[in-house]
Amino acid sequence: MTWNHRVVRFNDEEMGEYFEIKEVFYDKNGNPNGFSEASIMSDSFEGLHEQLEMFKAATAKPIINEAEFFKPKDPS
Repeated sequence: MTWNHRVVRFNDEEMGEYFEIKEVFYDKNGNPNGFSEASIMSDSFEGLHEQLEMFKAATAKPIINEAEFFKPKDPS
């Protein structure tokens, strides 16, 4: 399994559209199939800085819609 940080778009009846940076997990075909809760923590300042850089890199990638995680997958 692979993962990276990505921006995920959510639509909520109360909040409307909003965005979160998540750890997104991918299946063997490279399709997103799950994400973590939004958080940032590290056991060192340097590690925190590295995570911030990964968050920044996530904003340069295409946004993933939350609905993409709940679509039926092609069985092939």
